Amino acid sequence: MARESGIVDRRLGIEKTDCESQDPNHELQMNKHMNEEIKNSVKQVLIRKLLHDFTPEDINDNAPLIELGVGVDSVATLELIVALEEEFKISIDESEVNKELLATVNNISDYISKLVTA
Repeated sequence: MARESGIVDRRLGIEKTDCESQDPNHELQMNKHMNEEIKNSVKQVLIRKLLHDFTPEDINDNAPLIELGVGVDSVATLELIVALEEEFKISIDESEVNKELLATVNNISDYISKLVTA
């Protein structure tokens, strides 16, 4: 449960006290942790929706997902976008969905990170 003086990102279950939010090193650590959590969740969504025979360890954060078949089929791409929106409680603007966004786990995670911290 969040303290009254804390800052909470309820979507990711992260709480920061006022003094923690003023410490740049702590902020950096929190961002790294949040980015790792987002990457792991993105991989889980990819596995659930498209890459059924994979484990998270099989998916390199920087590997081109097109080589794994992600983004080849427009219906599967739409299903992935909807699953990501549901997982992270976000809305992805369809005009921003492109090959670059879906190129790697890192690209997807960076995009989602910007949305959830906005």
